[in-house]
Amino acid sequence: MKSYIAGLSASAALILICQVAHSEDTGVYAGAKVGGYSFEEDDVEISDIAWGVYGGYMFNRHIGVEAEYLKLEEGNDSFPIPGTNEKGEIEGEVDIWALSIKPTLPLSDQWELYAKLGWNWYETEASGSVQGLGTLVSESDSDDGFLWGIGAEWSYDIYHLRAEFQSDDDFPDTSIYTVGVGINF
Repeated sequence: MKSYIAGLSASAALILICQVAHSEDTGVYAGAKVGGYSFEEDDVEISDIAWGVYGGYMFNRHIGVEAEYLKLEEGNDSFPIPGTNEKGEIEGEVDIWALSIKPTLPLSDQWELYAKLGWNWYETEASGSVQGLGTLVSESDSDDGFLWGIGAEWSYDIYHLRAEFQSDDDFPDTSIYTVGVGINF
């Protein structure tokens, strides 16, 4: 009897999943994006290229989940060292993996606005030096934190274009802005 109920429940779940999978407003999507980032703290400002890949699943036209990988390429900045005539330099790069809930507001058949609320895991590599003395500090670290983002997406047939802004709660003075292109499966 238990196996009969389990089989019936599995069949009902499979039918429901198949119906949802064939809905026009659901499905798997993937894409790539490129843009830039800026990080500011005290007298240090680092900016450079950001690029990444993303993929997700829309449960319906209003809610989905998205995973992504972002690479913040090595940026650097120089700054005066107080009390000396020397200049210091700092370099850093970051790898980010993120998982987000993606609420969406459809504006038309082709345009939509969306938000991303989720969690990211990141690894940073940074080094600092003083002119003429070479590298004084080199450090790697990993951590995690809350992320948020907003964006707009335009779809045509199975393709989409997007523009997006993201930030991290642990680094509120970090801005990541990208444009992307993707495909809906």
